[in-house]
Amino acid sequence: MQTLGAEPAGLHLEFPLSPRDEEELDSSGLMKDLDGAEYFCIHPGARQRDKCWPPRRFAEVGDRLAAEFGLTPVLTGSASEADLTAEVAAHMHHKPVDAAAPISIGAMAALMRKARLLLCNDTGVSHIAAGLKLKSVVVFSKADIARWAPLDRHSHRCIWDPDAQRAAVVLRHARALLSGTAPSRQRSAGMWPYW
Repeated sequence: MQTLGAEPAGLHLEFPLSPRDEEELDSSGLMKDLDGAEYFCIHPGARQRDKCWPPRRFAEVGDRLAAEFGLTPVLTGSASEADLTAEVAAHMHHKPVDAAAPISIGAMAALMRKARLLLCNDTGVSHIAAGLKLKSVVVFSKADIARWAPLDRHSHRCIWDPDAQRAAVVLRHARALLSGTAPSRQRSAGMWPYW
């Protein structure tokens, strides 16, 4: 931006929401199932399905967070990811709100803006969370974590888990973000530290 003559405003991302985004979310009916409840979002999809964490893992972590924090799980995704959100829901004991629907990115961001946490794969929605200042735990399996992780490494915890064996690590960081505490930074064999 400096090359164009604009003053730098920092490195943080922003995702501005418009009144149209809020109106679309309201008219979608997705918020009626939440009725003022506190919630967190699980976004199990990604453009490349081969980099998605297994639905059972999302369900496992989601159930624990719902039980421990009394939050409603909300499954987000595009209409084409409804099969993934349905699979996550089928494995959960706490009934989630399935919000995979044919809504715009802006309306989905309006839904996420009111959440306490986002649990997702390494995909574009993690950057939307950064722009919304929504705390997140992002599971990486293929991409370069150092290059694609959100810059705010305190509010956005990125976990390297190509073999889907580190649900306990994901859960530990989600708990820390929800409770406002710092998880142990101790490294254990084979565990990639969060950024």
